[in-house]
Amino acid sequence: KDATLIKLGQAAAGAGLDPLDPTSAITASKRLANPIDTKWVLDMDEAKLVEDKTLELNAFIKQVAESNPNWIFLDAYNIMMKDILGGGNEYGFTADYIVGNFFSLDGIHLTPKGYAYIARKMARRINDKWDQNLTLPDPKDYRGIKMGE
Repeated sequence: KDATLIKLGQAAAGAGLDPLDPTSAITASKRLANPIDTKWVLDMDEAKLVEDKTLELNAFIKQVAESNPNWIFLDAYNIMMKDILGGGNEYGFTADYIVGNFFSLDGIHLTPKGYAYIARKMARRINDKWDQNLTLPDPKDYRGIKMGE
């Protein structure tokens, strides 16, 4: 295995590709270490900017919602970060691709089970805020990723 990797590395270097040098004049789409051009993916700094802006906008939305007595704020971002990524949920959801059962196959949208989880949180907030008795959807009644028969 190691010998094969060494041979691949030598062949790449012989072809003018340096998979270990991100500052190489060769475009990212042609480097073996990162076959996707950097304009199509977020680097760590860009991801941090997105996260910071998301938190900033959520704080503003929360402030507006909480200043309006007839509104409810449900912070789906924090629910996903704490309950799903943090593993603190009673349904066994994780952020693992396919087997986590919260995110669908595109990795962005939720599964029906995941949407039921968010709907349950929202229904609970409505019940608490306005003393209602909405039925809480049970994510167990909905499907996650449908695997082969």
